[in-house]
Amino acid sequence: MQLSRRGATWMLVLVTLMWGGGFAASEYALRAGLGPAWILLIRFSIGSLFLLLCFFRGIRSASGRTALHGIWGGVILYAAFLAQLVGQGRTTVPNAALLTTTNVIMVPFIIWAFRDRRPHPRIFLLCLASMSGMVLLTLDGELRIAPGIGDLLILLCAFLFALHIAYLELVCFHDDPVPVAFWQLLTCAVMSGVSLLLFPSPVSAVQLKNGLLPCLYLGLFSTGACYLMQTKAQTVLPAARAGIVMSLEGFFGTVFSLLLGLAVFRPAMAVGGLILTASVVLSSASDA
Repeated sequence: MQLSRRGATWMLVLVTLMWGGGFAASEYALRAGLGPAWILLIRFSIGSLFLLLCFFRGIRSASGRTALHGIWGGVILYAAFLAQLVGQGRTTVPNAALLTTTNVIMVPFIIWAFRDRRPHPRIFLLCLASMSGMVLLTLDGELRIAPGIGDLLILLCAFLFALHIAYLELVCFHDDPVPVAFWQLLTCAVMSGVSLLLFPSPVSAVQLKNGLLPCLYLGLFSTGACYLMQTKAQTVLPAARAGIVMSLEGFFGTVFSLLLGLAVFRPAMAVGGLILTASVVLSSASDA
């Protein structure tokens, strides 16, 4: 049955809701003492195993071309998540959630570079608005602009996520979403394992026990289910339109972090987050 654009849109709303909860889950896993490489290895191993068990026949019968598309998507995805986790350990959860949403502004420019499709003129004004939002978001208690290395890593992560969204439109639009999603997640799991072999990060049984529950959430929901749904939705929705919905991830991530006591509310954060969220939504709306 062909997925409608309305169905794909609501599918992405569910994805952003689960991704928003993923920021809180990642924070709990980091606080349990698990390093970024361990978190990525566990979540992507669970996610790829989940897809393999549910869709073994479809994955086995996929073409080599489709698998290659998924592998390259996985390379981009792994780099994005590594930057996100390392950055989140050095900034607040709301900052990580809201700064990640700037990837939506970057998508039209990446599409422009590859397809010579110039963004709408108001995109440039919205970029300035989003930068002002980032300034407010990174104000410290003494009203100084204080973006740290964590915020910069999250911005790098946002660029890589934007590249991944654009990649799915440019390369995977006509692929079967199930094997593409599987090979993406398996590639991330393998790269995480290689990272641990090259740069060993000892972990205790207590740390694994304390971090297991949030990692299970990340693996089953934020990874396995979400990337299957995102890949499926992007076989119907163009990258810019998909970005409108996925910008909600930052909103949900901030709400979850505040409700769970993982962050302290600041008025400047609210204003900056509002400007930033409005900018990314309007930037995509011009191309929808």
